Amino acid sequence: MSCSRHWTATLLLIEEGKVLLIHHPKLNKWVPPGGHVEGDELLHEAALREALEEVGLQAEIIDDEHMMFAHSVAHSIPRPFLIQLENIPAYKDQPAHQHIDAIYVGKVIGDLAPKGCEKAEWYHLDQLSELEMFEETREAIWKAAEVFVHV
Repeated sequence: MSCSRHWTATLLLIEEGKVLLIHHPKLNKWVPPGGHVEGDELLHEAALREALEEVGLQAEIIDDEHMMFAHSVAHSIPRPFLIQLENIPAYKDQPAHQHIDAIYVGKVIGDLAPKGCEKAEWYHLDQLSELEMFEETREAIWKAAEVFVHV
């Protein structure tokens, strides 16, 4: 199948055994903050921007790098926890396409209360099986929580 592909970035915010999710009205599903990468934005910058825009929270990426370096001509940037290819069905005037989603894990800087988004909620990880959400999202959250339990 040949279709257009768009880079997107998602931020899994996991704090004290809870994950921050937003109810997406078009999909009628709970999803983490995320969206399209804009212009010359780096993937991790897009993930942080989306969290700030969608739920009003400053966050930082949790690094899980094997090697970081900074030289005059090149430096490391945070790598995603997961990259997944998502099939997006046609909707209104938008044709079917795919998202290449760079999924990061982050932690909130400061107050955990979402601002400017009444559809955002912190859910205990053991509540995820009760929520209407994509199965791959649920699996990614559980795995991220398992990997970053020490954070």
